[in-house]
Amino acid sequence: MTGISLLLIEDDMKLAEVICEFFQQQHLLVTHVSTAQQALQQSQPFDIIISDIMLPDLDGLSLFQQLRQRWQCPLLFLSALTSEHEQIAGLEVGAADYLCKPIAPLLLLAKIRSALRAAQHPVIQEQRQLHDLLLDKARYQGYFRGQSLQLTALEFDIFWLLSAHHGQVISRDRLFQEIVGRPYDGIDRAIDLKISRLRRKLAERCPGILCISALRGQGYLFTYGNADE
Repeated sequence: MTGISLLLIEDDMKLAEVICEFFQQQHLLVTHVSTAQQALQQSQPFDIIISDIMLPDLDGLSLFQQLRQRWQCPLLFLSALTSEHEQIAGLEVGAADYLCKPIAPLLLLAKIRSALRAAQHPVIQEQRQLHDLLLDKARYQGYFRGQSLQLTALEFDIFWLLSAHHGQVISRDRLFQEIVGRPYDGIDRAIDLKISRLRRKLAERCPGILCISALRGQGYLFTYGNADE
């Protein structure tokens, strides 16, 4: 762990002091900031980032997207928000892990090591280009005419699958098998809700061009329109 550069974003000064002291004992190079603005003012490279969610000037989930545009290193959330919903939300935006306060320093260190090991063996980098649409699997993000679509990790997975079969209907069962990892039971609407949000997001950013259609009894169809193409 010697020489690992870490950015800690934490507004609880007492907790930050304890964490920084422990990390320094482990020979990590720690930069501590207490606000989102201070984090975004940093210019040096980092190997890993740990961020609180309840920051004084911006919530950590919103900050994540801005951090991801600057650094491609693993990001771990460390938060007092411990509900299942909040943890899922943190992981869905693309965090490497979601850790709940309080956490033992040695466990935190183990989580950091695990995230760094995973980052050393990334998924094969791949990009998909369709006219003005670029999907970047390395960054887990989509871009339309150079502008980020601001996709969550789950939205990206869904869009990646649909775009791979542009112009073809993908059934709910296949979506569940490949995205959720289990067969569709005919009742669960989780994927439908995610696709509904994805459709709204695409309609706002590129109306009439990137279209996902729901076909009753069949599934979903992604098409690339011609508006202003």
